[in-house]
Amino acid sequence: MKKGLLQKFKIIIVLALGFFAISCKQNVTTMLDAYNGLFEGVSDVILPVPGDPDFDPDTMLNKYYAIPNYTTFNECAPPAYTWTWTLYERDGTTVPRSPNAPFGYGRTAARVNYDSRNTQMFSLYIPTSNLKIGVTYELELRVSDKQGNVYTDVAEFVIFESSYIN
Repeated sequence: MKKGLLQKFKIIIVLALGFFAISCKQNVTTMLDAYNGLFEGVSDVILPVPGDPDFDPDTMLNKYYAIPNYTTFNECAPPAYTWTWTLYERDGTTVPRSPNAPFGYGRTAARVNYDSRNTQMFSLYIPTSNLKIGVTYELELRVSDKQGNVYTDVAEFVIFESSYIN
């Protein structure tokens, strides 16, 4: 009796596995194509860069940013010949940069740690920056093309206090 029941169970399992194997028409490639089809394709629109006739310097940065106090503020400039990032207080006073801040991640207490060297990337580590919460600051980006034309854009940002769970 037990032997016959076990034999029937084995037959049912084999038939079920066979059914699943036959009914599965997807392979890895079709599954990846189905998954990737859920996302929009990459646009083939080429954004203008400094020096192009239709380049608009007012689009280099967003006009306003709100940044939590536990994170890093990162911005990237468009491709250009030179880049200069300057951080200002709202009254126009330049916020001094820590001279030994390695790409914006320094720990100097007296100055703000951001990288304003001639790099395309701006990086400001907020927790050690000594910038005040609730105060509006301005970030100026100046880029130049190979012909020496200078383009400027300014963004305002405010740091807000936020709690998060580790």
